[in-house]
Amino acid sequence: LWDEGDAIAVMNNGRLFKFVIDSEDAGKTVADFICNEAEGYDESMEITAYYPYGAVTYSEGTVTCAIPAVQEYVEGGFGKGAAPMAASRQAGDDAGLVFNNLFGVFKVQIKGVEGETVSAFEVGSSKVLAGSATLADDLTFTMPGTDAPSNVSLSFPSPVDISQTKDFLV
Repeated sequence: LWDEGDAIAVMNNGRLFKFVIDSEDAGKTVADFICNEAEGYDESMEITAYYPYGAVTYSEGTVTCAIPAVQEYVEGGFGKGAAPMAASRQAGDDAGLVFNNLFGVFKVQIKGVEGETVSAFEVGSSKVLAGSATLADDLTFTMPGTDAPSNVSLSFPSPVDISQTKDFLV
């Protein structure tokens, strides 16, 4: 669900534009986003969009996205910006953007005994999982080289009680 304050990065006409969710659409799966500084934006041209806005840099036609190695734990979901998504639209198309997740989701269910908590969680891989990646206009996502993190961890503001089954999403 889109959240209040969510913003997407839209690359159009050789520039990066910030579109912020309409406050009435927070908590919905379909939302309108508004660009307050749209000078130079051409809705008839090709569009490539990425969420979250704050993770994007755009220079000389290259979109670079910061994929965090540390994500914030949120019960039953993801921390803000932890599920990178992208969308594109060809020139002349006036349809809305449909965002696709760029990564899979790793779900672990943990149940402990009364009084047991979890305060750290990490997923490791032989593949790169975080770092500075590039996004092409066709939504091809290229992860950084082998010197980037091959693990992702969840950050817990306080230990989570697991006396009842809890889902941890990374």
